[in-house]
Amino acid sequence: MPNGLLAVDQHNAQERYIYETLLQKYANENVPHQVLMFETTLTLNSVQMLALTELRSDLLKLGFSYSTSDDHPDRIIIKTQPMNTFGISAEELLVGIIDSYINKDEISSLSQYDRMLATTACKASVKAGQRLSVEEMRAIVTNLLKCEMQYVCPHGRPIIVFFPISE
Repeated sequence: MPNGLLAVDQHNAQERYIYETLLQKYANENVPHQVLMFETTLTLNSVQMLALTELRSDLLKLGFSYSTSDDHPDRIIIKTQPMNTFGISAEELLVGIIDSYINKDEISSLSQYDRMLATTACKASVKAGQRLSVEEMRAIVTNLLKCEMQYVCPHGRPIIVFFPISE
């Protein structure tokens, strides 16, 4: 390879690693779930409620269980969530999955279930501008090198960009 600089997008790299980890772990579409100690109430708009209905079977496979509120038709009560949500709250993850479905994100070539895993990976990855230690940066690159696909995140965005020395 000619001399130059390789730039690694830390978010996309970590997203790819987490996505592939989830794919391997949950290949049987039977994700272990955890019962929430305190059930969480979430208010959704009518479009989100419709999407929730359409996603119900995939959400159950992913480890979510919920019921609608008797007194408020726009509220759901989340009872379980997937076991490994990488510190993401059940509400944030569920809304992220619903909104990704509504917006028909750019990964339409994946199954709905795999898109849910991609959304989980995206939500769990480092954010733009987040400062990382040298050890954290090394871990991201080391984990990326373990991935089958090292060049694009699940959404198709590039992970590595090469800048030749001439630039």
